[in-house]
Amino acid sequence: MKLEGKARLEVDGKKIEEAARWDGLKGVVTNAPDMGHSELFARCRELWRVEESFRITKHDLKVRPVFHWKPDRVKAHIAIAFMAFACVRHLAYRIAFPSKTTPDMDCICRILGLPTSRAPYWIE
Repeated sequence: MKLEGKARLEVDGKKIEEAARWDGLKGVVTNAPDMGHSELFARCRELWRVEESFRITKHDLKVRPVFHWKPDRVKAHIAIAFMAFACVRHLAYRIAFPSKTTPDMDCICRILGLPTSRAPYWIE
């Protein structure tokens, strides 16, 4: 948009055309030049796990910067935060969140005696 005067807005077609030149392009900077394109993009798609881990430690566990001066206290703080994170990850693996199932999956669940509800349940 381009603002003309105080109350008139006008669509700037030239800027839209310039921006459209970049539609659909993806750029990645890497320090692994020997890695193939498909492997590189597969690794990039997995980065959500790292970002999710930071989000868990920062928001869910409320891990904040360390304000300890003694090395033993700093190490203890980091160890406690890591153990809390490990427990959260372990619990996430113990809980199943069912998704849309196929008829084959329903058949396998019936044979194994597993529930196929849409509500989360514990894996034992």
